[in-house]
Amino acid sequence: MNFNHPSIRNPRNRGIAMLLVIITVALVTVLSLSFLSAQSTTTGITRNLTRVAQARQIAGSAITLAMAQIKADPQWRTTFTHGPWMTNESLAGGTVTLLGRDGIDTNGDGVPDGDGDLADDPADPLTLTATATFQGVTQTIHAVVRQSGGQAQSGLKVEFFKAKRTLSNLSHTDWNATPERVDSAEQINQPWVNGSGEAWPGGPKDEFAVRYTGKITIPVTGQYTFWTDSDDGSDLWIDGVRIVNNDDLHSMRLRSGSVQLTAGVHDIVARYFEWYGDFGMIVSWQGPGMASRQVVPPEAFAQALGGGSSSSPLLMSTGISLSNNARVAAWSGSSDDDDETTATSALVAVNATSAGCVSLSNNARIGGDVNIGPNGNPGSAVSISNNARIDGNVAAMTSSQTIPTTAMPAGLPASLGNVTISSSQTISANRQYANLTISGNARILIQGDVTLACTGTFILSDNARIDLDSGAKLTLYVANQVILSDNARFNNDVADPTRCQIIMTGTNRDMTLGGNARLWVQAQNPTGPVVMTSNARFYGTLIGKTLNASTNARINLASSGSGTNGGNGAAGPVIYSLDWLD
Repeated sequence: MNFNHPSIRNPRNRGIAMLLVIITVALVTVLSLSFLSAQSTTTGITRNLTRVAQARQIAGSAITLAMAQIKADPQWRTTFTHGPWMTNESLAGGTVTLLGRDGIDTNGDGVPDGDGDLADDPADPLTLTATATFQGVTQTIHAVVRQSGGQAQSGLKVEFFKAKRTLSNLSHTDWNATPERVDSAEQINQPWVNGSGEAWPGGPKDEFAVRYTGKITIPVTGQYTFWTDSDDGSDLWIDGVRIVNNDDLHSMRLRSGSVQLTAGVHDIVARYFEWYGDFGMIVSWQGPGMASRQVVPPEAFAQALGGGSSSSPLLMSTGISLSNNARVAAWSGSSDDDDETTATSALVAVNATSAGCVSLSNNARIGGDVNIGPNGNPGSAVSISNNARIDGNVAAMTSSQTIPTTAMPAGLPASLGNVTISSSQTISANRQYANLTISGNARILIQGDVTLACTGTFILSDNARIDLDSGAKLTLYVANQVILSDNARFNNDVADPTRCQIIMTGTNRDMTLGGNARLWVQAQNPTGPVVMTSNARFYGTLIGKTLNASTNARINLASSGSGTNGGNGAAGPVIYSLDWLD
């Protein structure tokens, strides 16, 4: 398979080309695509898939391979170029052409609206387009690759707990206690250990419990089966939902559970305990393209981003209230159409467990899953009435998600005081204000990497807008209120939430969005309410204390959560999300 980039075409870079070939072979093994090559004849493939389905499988496999190479090559933005990555390459009895293009298609014309340079901005999204032909049938699949906001430590966080009582199931461990030891592991692959082994160096041989936490990258959207093989009891959770229940006292025993997962990064928690004698814990999986069950490989895992990251793109600490046709849905990034609200893969979380902490009424809808606080009762925590609905599952999380702490940055320029802007202008340097109001059809163009700070209130209204120039980024800090109303537009031209952040630093201050306002941001209001009404549209990730959305408000959640790289230890691979558009 030939990825068409300069390092392969240039003989001086044959070493890189050979490395890519080796990586590709390894990735084919990791992704278990051998089942495709084994069915190289027409008869073999036809027994499993229709021609249309096989053409789509070939296209999807090309994108999956490209995604794996992106994760394997830290310099992929310079290794590859904007344009063809494969041209009529043979794969699984068909042919495939793969394009990698800078940007995303924001206007629906089928062409990504980037600048054609993959290397100029690591935050730029990448659109992958694979066109595959099999036995005369052609299928095209599009996907968008985004960096999820930082780097993560490789592997998983491992916490060891000493038993405080006799153990006979997982609930006998106080998982909220301070662990005896915190370590890391490349994967969950602890084979059977006889009774003389220690849980950790200097640790006990019996009566202990272990918890693994982190992120797992799902390579392809589809149905996945996970297994735990443990002595004694164990379980496994994905995105706050228990998938495998292998609890109670027993020797090494295999139990499984299945779940439909979208491609990209998901939360994972695995736990087991040991009462007496031998112990062990192994986690394996099987999914699309995997011929058989296999231990989940190290490259699938990463520890959670540090510095206050959250896995759910919508996270509130105390409550969520939706009414009067307000909607929450997943957003692919392909458009700002209302049709996006028909998606059913949104992930919403609230750390609270009180009665009615999640309330939906009068045709409100959440198009996806809702997770409530640890040990919460979904039956009482969630209230649904008057034709409202939740399309996914409701479950209690194993632990609360982190609400970040925010503060004004240091080193800001002197304050310009109270400023009102009613005409268009360009801002290319950091600025500080007391109160800032932008209104009256004004257009603010941000150039470069800019920080704006308001020690008072920020208002964007009356058809005013803030746009980002090519490659630009904006971080807006506000100590008091944020108000967007009357057709205000925030980051409308780029429509990429990873390029723009609103960070509120005051205590119990409102973020109010109304009057058909639209914004594409990663927003944090950790101690205050978020209020949306009157056809307001939000695209991105949202963290706050409470959410109150009504009157046709729409919250369209990007797949990648916000976070900063503040973890301990050496940084591991950058986390990427892959959004399939077809």
